[in-house]
Amino acid sequence: MALDANPSENFDTTASDVRLRLPLLRRNDDDENIGYTRRMKQMLIELNAQTGFTHIQLHIDRPFGAKTEEVVRRFQQIPGFHHESPLPETGTVDKATWQALLRTWLSDFSAG
Repeated sequence: MALDANPSENFDTTASDVRLRLPLLRRNDDDENIGYTRRMKQMLIELNAQTGFTHIQLHIDRPFGAKTEEVVRRFQQIPGFHHESPLPETGTVDKATWQALLRTWLSDFSAG
């Protein structure tokens, strides 16, 4: 059932209510985490379409390569994406980057 199917059955949640086990994503590690890599790239593509934080074009069907790493670094260095100060520019999608990415994406999704 979709969340919007019956508004009386929708619910609010906070980050503390949700537990996710997400992998560390980094350049050239696509084999085991291709689904996570594609979803992360889709979120970055959607956020970029709304905010224009980078000029680099990502493609979902391509591996986590140099372009993806650069877009992740760009996301990490910009305060305001649900983190007050820049994240460490690692180019990897670690716990802090996943949290900022998910908060930003969910915030934009629920607003629009």
